[in-house]
Amino acid sequence: MKKYSNLLATSHKIKKRNKKTGQSATLWIFYDMFNEVYGISYTIEPPPNTLIQTLNSGEDDVNDEESESISTPKRPKRNDVYELIKAENKITEQRHQDLLEIEKTNIELERAKFQTLLDLKDILKKCLTEK
Repeated sequence: MKKYSNLLATSHKIKKRNKKTGQSATLWIFYDMFNEVYGISYTIEPPPNTLIQTLNSGEDDVNDEESESISTPKRPKRNDVYELIKAENKITEQRHQDLLEIEKTNIELERAKFQTLLDLKDILKKCLTEK
């Protein structure tokens, strides 16, 4: 949960800093992915005639058909964030397994080199004792 809190704090710091004028943009490789899952997206699409009708009538009446096109902000479920963190952990675990396999291979190669050197030592001893 601490990692999630840190991600959230980093996201908020970047948003706040990027809104200030005179500041260069702060880049974070996980910003878009995190904002897509956790950020709030407002999808408001007012009908084209709404502004004209409001100006002409001077009233704030909006009929049912027009109000259906205005949607509320969508906040992702916490389950989405959990899935994001779970996916990241899966990728990290796979990288760890890959590195482990590489290290195992390297150890086997070093053992083979060592055995070859021991064999060469024995051959040299035999050659020296035969002379």
